[in-house]
Amino acid sequence: MDCVVDVQRAVTCQRHSVRLTLNSLRQDRILNEAAESADPLRLMRLFGITE
Repeated sequence: MDCVVDVQRAVTCQRHSVRLTLNSLRQDRILNEAAESADPLRLMRLFGITE
């Protein structure tokens, strides 16, 4: 896979024409875990969410 990490901390994959920021990846991971578990305390501990 031809992926490059640029100065703005984003991953650009030329083969799939996808640009993912670390923030969007984290948000996606949180939403995925929230869909699997209805336990808000687990999500807070897992992702270090304080607010």
